[in-house]
Amino acid sequence: MPFSRESLDFLFENKLNDDKNWYEEHKDIYRRCITVPFSELAMELAPMFDGIDSKLVCTPRRISRVRRDTRFTKDKSLFRDHIWISVSRPKERFEQIPEFYFCIEQAGFSLGCGYYQASAGSMDSIRELILSDDKSFKAAKKALEIAPEFILEGEMYKRDHFPNESEENKNWINRKSICINYSSNDFDMLFSDELAVMLKEEFMKIAPFYHFLEKAEENIVKKRVYHYREDF
Repeated sequence: MPFSRESLDFLFENKLNDDKNWYEEHKDIYRRCITVPFSELAMELAPMFDGIDSKLVCTPRRISRVRRDTRFTKDKSLFRDHIWISVSRPKERFEQIPEFYFCIEQAGFSLGCGYYQASAGSMDSIRELILSDDKSFKAAKKALEIAPEFILEGEMYKRDHFPNESEENKNWINRKSICINYSSNDFDMLFSDELAVMLKEEFMKIAPFYHFLEKAEENIVKKRVYHYREDF
């Protein structure tokens, strides 16, 4: 079952009303127009993600909740007007976990890969790979050249921390966090049965970027193990 205009209309009206009783009265619409399409999409994409990394978890349980957690935010509105699914490894030993995501919202949809908010350790490890011109970084750069619809994002430092590096490298290493994102207002595609096919093609294009971030996290773990052994 594909997404529909009703899917976005529900998210808009639910956010506008921002009322628990209204949500409960219309919960059947949420299940039919949001939960079911996302669940079916997750199951269809799972084999593709397994091919990228057998440890990636892509299940309906990774769909975000429409109800917001307001305990630690100034914004006390109850509901969000966008829903996403994230695909990543279980946390395990990693400091941070790079993830793939797909999100629907009023403006259309977006997809990509990266960190919600990278740690300083993760960014340091990423910079080491970039500055050593590691082959995983070369592959990630090549992937973005082939898929220009994805934009490199992440908050930049106000001051250039690497003045002697090339402008291309600066665009990567002068960031506090990092991700790539593709946003689209192609509602025909969003509401189409071909959405899963399109997403598979796009996610496969950026697999090298994911492997680049994954290697950065693996290097952090290796250093921890090395230092642990040195201590003994």
